[in-house]
Order: sequence, then C-alpha cells, then structure tokens
Amino acid sequence: MGGCRLRWLAVLLSVIAGSQLGHTLAYLSRYGVAAGRYESTGVHAYYPTLSAALGGGVGLALSIGLLLVAVARALFRTPPGSRLRGSVRFLDILAPVFVAQLMVFVAQESIEAVVGGHAAPSVGDDILWGTLGQLPAAVVAAALIAWLLTRLEAAWTAIVEGAPRLTLPPSTPALERATWFESDARLRLNSDFSVAFRKRGPPRRPVLT
Repeated sequence: MGGCRLRWLAVLLSVIAGSQLGHTLAYLSRYGVAAGRYESTGVHAYYPTLSAALGGGVGLALSIGLLLVAVARALFRTPPGSRLRGSVRFLDILAPVFVAQLMVFVAQESIEAVVGGHAAPSVGDDILWGTLGQLPAAVVAAALIAWLLTRLEAAWTAIVEGAPRLTLPPSTPALERATWFESDARLRLNSDFSVAFRKRGPPRRPVLT
C-alpha cells in the first residue's frame, strides 16, 4: 500500500515539474534566445516564480528520498551480492509521463491565451511545439522515477521490516542463560545459608600420650 502511494506521488511530482521543464524547452525551440522574455512578461509573468517553487520542491523531495535511502543502508546492511530489482521500468512509464506532460502543456497554453485575451493557439501547433519540449523532459522524468523509486521502495521495505528488530533486546544463547542462572542461584544460596555451605575439614585424630 505504501509503495503504491509512493509511486503515484513520485509520478505526479515528476509530471508537474517535467511539464514546466518541457515548457521552457518548447519555448526555446520556438523563440530561441527570446524565450526568456516571452516566459517572464505578460501572461507568463507567473512563470519564473512557478519554476523556482517547483525547483525547490523537487530538490527537497530528492533530498528526503536520498536521505531515506542512506538511513536504510546504514541501519540495515544488505547481503553481499544482492541486487536491486527494478519495481518501475523506464519504458513502461515513459509514454504515460510524456502524454500527461503534453496535456498539461496544451491546457496551460490555452489558459494563458484566454487570460491574456488572445486567440487560442491551434491544437496542432501546441502538440508540435509541445512534443519538441515535453519529450526530452519526459525522458529525464521517467529515468529519474525509475532510478529513484527502485531504491526508495527497497529502503522503505528494509526500514519497515527491520525497525522492530531495533527495539527488541538482543537474544541470549540458551547455554549462556543456563550457566548464568546456575551461578546466580549458587550465589544466592551461599549468601542465605553461609553456615550450612561452609566446608568442614577432616576430623582431628586424638593425641596419644
């Protein structure tokens, strides 16, 4: 259950951040060096703030994920020779991530046109320029999801399964417990009945005169 939620959260965050990276790449492909001016004025005045916020969010999420992986590796050692199994494959999520990012781009362009009072761009133009920008961004997002989720899910599983062992006291071998119990019992008996357990010497022989 936790792994499924983790996947959806990672995909959602990657799609949102990747779509804005693709937005920048699409404008660079269309307007060249003037893309920065188009993306920071008029109806695009919000874009620099949005990009900075998304960049900070992605950086924070990556830091938390890598910290979780580091904690799991430090506390729970993996057996030598073991290999991580990829829970998410790159090719399986590339197409869905690309389509989702392209839909976000088309919707974003349409909303910007309506807010700015301009004619809505044609769907063909949005798909063409959106593909040029969103496809490379989707490749980066899918690769990051596949790489990070494999390690995050392994770390989460190790922490969930290994956390109870950290709170339990270390087990004592049966032989050691028996020896300790026997010696402890002797000490208690000797302290309570010291006279009874005092060793007596051999009888003294009478002295003949």
